[in-house]
Amino acid sequence: MSLLKFRSIAVMAIAFITVFPYIFLNFSILHGRSDPQLGIYIIKVILVAIVLFTGIFIFLNEISIDGIRENFRQLMFRFLKLTLFLSLTLLFSFTSFNQYSAFEDAANPLTSSERLLELEGFETDMGYEIDNLLAKNPSSPSELLQSLSEKEEQLGTLVALVSNKNVSINTLNRIASKISSQGGGSREILITSLKKNPRIVSGEYSFKELSSGKLVIFSGKEAHTLTLNR
Repeated sequence: MSLLKFRSIAVMAIAFITVFPYIFLNFSILHGRSDPQLGIYIIKVILVAIVLFTGIFIFLNEISIDGIRENFRQLMFRFLKLTLFLSLTLLFSFTSFNQYSAFEDAANPLTSSERLLELEGFETDMGYEIDNLLAKNPSSPSELLQSLSEKEEQLGTLVALVSNKNVSINTLNRIASKISSQGGGSREILITSLKKNPRIVSGEYSFKELSSGKLVIFSGKEAHTLTLNR
């Protein structure tokens, strides 16, 4: 193997190792997730990785000992370009690490209440997925659940909330009233999520459909339907 070819392979390996944390963290985030924006997210990750890898490979490959003797100023310019791509790679990797940590913590029942409250509204390239995970987390404090229930534009978050056993019955009814009135597929998704609520599963809560088409959740122990909280 010629020295030039060996050098090219070594530079390629360095470029890949540098970009690998960004790729690994993002695909760790994607693992096991189902999201309408998943395809766009994957394309974005791949494109960014290609650009970073190519930039590092090209500018690292341009730097040589001979270049120092030939044109020191030009070599410094190449170093600056390489530094730019290395900095961008570090920035993207750091951002990906923060997102990875947010996804992990939002879904983990052992995460502290303080951290869960801190994560509300955390922005990712997958929309409000962090809020959805917080809504499902059985350790989310009541004030967080209440705050999430007020985000009426986030249908996915509301649907996730109705499966959480710690959501109050009045809040469940308010969410059910809003979603069931929309009809279509949202209603079926709501019912599916509601059936996963441990209080529904245990029989502590029940739900039924009124003649108006709205769903009402009520306490089995009280044996009467609670008034909808509009």
